[in-house]
Amino acid sequence: MAARIRQAGARPDRTPRGRPGRTALPGWTGRAHPVAPPHHQTATPPHRHTAMPTRPSRRSARSRLRPGPGLGKAGGDPPPAVAESGARERGGGAVKWTDMTDDERAATRGYLEDEMARLGRLAGIAPGRLPGFTPCDGAYPFVEVGADGELRYLAYERGRKVLERVTHDPEDVLYWAFQDATFEAAAVWARSRPQDGEPFRVTLWRRQFALLHTLRPAWAHRRRADLIASFRDPDDIRLVPGLPPGT
Repeated sequence: MAARIRQAGARPDRTPRGRPGRTALPGWTGRAHPVAPPHHQTATPPHRHTAMPTRPSRRSARSRLRPGPGLGKAGGDPPPAVAESGARERGGGAVKWTDMTDDERAATRGYLEDEMARLGRLAGIAPGRLPGFTPCDGAYPFVEVGADGELRYLAYERGRKVLERVTHDPEDVLYWAFQDATFEAAAVWARSRPQDGEPFRVTLWRRQFALLHTLRPAWAHRRRADLIASFRDPDDIRLVPGLPPGT
C-alpha cells in the first residue's frame, strides 16, 4: 500500500504507486488519503489533493488589495486592474462584489502567473509543480478567476470536488499554492537528509518554514500558526519547530 502522508505529520517511507520520487500531498484539512494517478498519465502535474474539505476557507473581503510582505520592488504592486477589481458596493447594509471586466480578469490572472513564476524560481520549484489555470481532474489543484471577483483554488477527483478555497485576495492564492508546493519540496529534501534524533515530519516542517520565509516571511508565520491550530494533542504541538532566525 502506498504511504500516506499528512501535513500534520506522517513519516513517508515510500512514494505513491506509479510516481517514483514524488511525495503524496495532503488535502487542505490535513487528513488526506492520497491515491496514485492513473498509470497512463504521462504529464507531471502539481501536487494532488484528496481530502474532502468541510467548508471553503474565506478570508475577509477587502475593497482594495494590498501586496503582502516581500512584494516591494522585486515583485511590484498588483496592477490597477487587480487592485480595483471586485470593488464592493453597499446597499441595505449588505456587501456585494461587482463583476470583473474581461480586462480585469486577465490582469489578475497575469499577476498571479507572473508571481508564481518569480517566486517558484526563488524557491527552486519547477513550474509544473505549481497550480495552473486550466480545470483538470486527478485531484490536482488549479485556480479560477471568477467574473464576480472571486478567486477559487479548486481540485477535482473523478469529477467530484475535493478542495475549494475562496478569496478576493491574490495573496491568499499565492500562499495556498506555495504552501502545497513547498510541502512537497520539503518532503523530498527531508527524505534525502535525515537528521539524527529528529522525526521526519519535524525536519520537513523546518525546511518548509525556511522555504516560505525566503518567499514571504509572513507566510512562514502563517503556515506555522495553521499547523499548530490543526493539532489537538499537546505532544504534537510541542514538535512544531520554531521559525528561522530573524523572522
